[in-house]
Amino acid sequence: QDKAAAVSELRERLEKILGDSSNFEEVYVIDAAGKILVSTKNDNEGKDVKDREYFTQGSRETYFQSLFLSPITGRLSLLVASPIKKRDGALLGILVGRINLEDFYKIISDVTGLGITGESYIGNKENGEAVFLTPTRHDPRSALNIKIKFGDARETALQNAVQGADGNGVVKDYRGKMVMASWGYIP
Repeated sequence: QDKAAAVSELRERLEKILGDSSNFEEVYVIDAAGKILVSTKNDNEGKDVKDREYFTQGSRETYFQSLFLSPITGRLSLLVASPIKKRDGALLGILVGRINLEDFYKIISDVTGLGITGESYIGNKENGEAVFLTPTRHDPRSALNIKIKFGDARETALQNAVQGADGNGVVKDYRGKMVMASWGYIP
């Protein structure tokens, strides 16, 4: 089978995966050299991603990359990458799925029962800071843009949660306003 036919068959299989699941907005295969060989978004084919963390980590084992601003799409993205290997263990490529975050954001941003000012959000611990991973009710651009240094008087709830603690109380939020908060660590 020639390369063009194999690529065409692979494209069809990826399209079927994407069509069968609303969980992904893109599925693609990276070759062992780090180039996107086939993608459900044709514009991304041929792009070099060998310097991306999901390529280096995903070439060894299944890897979930933390939320990031994609230089390819310009949107917040979450990827899962898994190696494709020959029977002898040699790397053929990497299968990557760009997870659809719309449903996730709808769940997190649902303010039903939270009154006029209540909200929910998720953060992560990165380099001594609590980083917002989701937009907030009061700032739709907050994801990856609001970072609170550990020890800051603001947002102690998120600081505690990303460091593994659960709790509740009256705290100063990211805007500097006193709020009643409940927080928990999600591994």
